[in-house]
Amino acid sequence: MKEEVLFSLVMATVGRKEEVRKFLQSVVHLSGITFEVIVVDQNEDDRLVPIIHSYSNRIRLKHLKIKQKNASKARNVGASHAAGRWIGFPDDDCVYTPDTLLKVQEAFGRSGPEVITGTVLDFEGVPLNRFYQKRCKVNLFNLIGKVSEPAFFVKREVFQKLAGFNEDFGPGGKNFSSESYELAIRALKQNITILFDADVQILHPRVNPPYSAAYLRREYGYSYGFGKVIQTHFGVWAIFYLTRYWVAFISKFFRFSGTRRQHALLTGLGLCDGLWGNAAKHGFQLPQKPFPAPAPSESFFDEPVILKSKSWD
Repeated sequence: MKEEVLFSLVMATVGRKEEVRKFLQSVVHLSGITFEVIVVDQNEDDRLVPIIHSYSNRIRLKHLKIKQKNASKARNVGASHAAGRWIGFPDDDCVYTPDTLLKVQEAFGRSGPEVITGTVLDFEGVPLNRFYQKRCKVNLFNLIGKVSEPAFFVKREVFQKLAGFNEDFGPGGKNFSSESYELAIRALKQNITILFDADVQILHPRVNPPYSAAYLRREYGYSYGFGKVIQTHFGVWAIFYLTRYWVAFISKFFRFSGTRRQHALLTGLGLCDGLWGNAAKHGFQLPQKPFPAPAPSESFFDEPVILKSKSWD
């Protein structure tokens, strides 16, 4: 009898090589849980072929090539090839801990949720997302900080019911970002249960300032995408977040100066442009060239203490 695949891990990737290898290395020694990795390759070259080949006899691995550079489309294509009971969407620069999938499996079995979200840590073990409850049901008023692509796991039939990610959102889409928020909001509107569990942990590099032009453009894009989510799914929940956002914006504007104030202005501009459906623009004193999707990090990170403490290699 053929063994059931529990997890399909769909990774959309472009422009990276060593980070993809790091992810595969982080899951190659997992035991007790059946899973497959589906790499959806948007590169024009074959840079990933040697890496895929080196792991293909060690884990269940599918390598798909698509021409479009659109992360949400790539994830949807990968999910259409998924055989697992549950689908996860690791970023191409994240890694799993040795118990990531075990914790997800436990969470799905605990109370029957249809979606599990977890927390994303940097490589020093510090959370990248803010949360104030270790475990809770996600709703429209508490989803900020509790939903992110690499820590998003969904039942395959539920993902199909939702028709996947909206391909207008996310890197390569016209709205740049916030694809997981858009998907989660659609799920909640259909009464799909989402559980946040901080024990589900993903490791991801932290992107810190300096406030370079590229960094500011990316932050603008994040805010623009969330503004479009609010415009698309406007409701009482949106007023709640807009109120909180503008209180924070006013505080930052008067507390900070220089590039930190420019950062506050650009994120505010991005939110407004997305909310009102304006064409995306860079903002104040930034080069006027076509707005890029959030660029991949160029850090081919070494394994810090939190990784070296795990027996992966």
